[in-house]
Amino acid sequence: MKAGSEPEIAMPYNVGYEVDVENQQVSYYYRDDAAFVDGTLKDMKVSVDVNGTEYPTTYNDTTNRLEYVKSGLSDGKTHYRYKANGTYVVDAFNSNSEKYNNADYSYFEYYKLNATVTAAVMNKSFNYNENDVVKFKVEQDGSDTKKAAPKSGDDNEAATYICILGLAMVAITAATYRNKRACN
Repeated sequence: MKAGSEPEIAMPYNVGYEVDVENQQVSYYYRDDAAFVDGTLKDMKVSVDVNGTEYPTTYNDTTNRLEYVKSGLSDGKTHYRYKANGTYVVDAFNSNSEKYNNADYSYFEYYKLNATVTAAVMNKSFNYNENDVVKFKVEQDGSDTKKAAPKSGDDNEAATYICILGLAMVAITAATYRNKRACN
């Protein structure tokens, strides 16, 4: 690379996994940056080991990484690691790792929240130039073993400050959009 010039190779976006709650699936992604640079990533044999079961990945030409999509989410920890050309490695993008079945695994946690969420604006009216407080109330189903909402006074209520942007105000007050933020 020459001084003052743009780099010739830029690494595309990558992350180790993504949870899609709406579709109840997890996408696992793997890329070896050295193999990407030298053009051998497509030829790598990579699988993802999820809770002790291995699944083969396929190369995606658009994202320049190896991927596997697993359907089904279950409550609790999901342990996973990658097997790249015969060697097991943990997820470089996930700082959560621990021993599982006497081996190093990365993990993530998922818990389905069975609750009713309601929101209310604290003041009867507000305008474009003010911040306001929106109070969220989370009423969890009695069968949930994990509590998702912090306690503050009235069981599971939590007050959250919301920064109202001018664009959001269009929907609320039918005001003309102005290129101005209501808060910093």
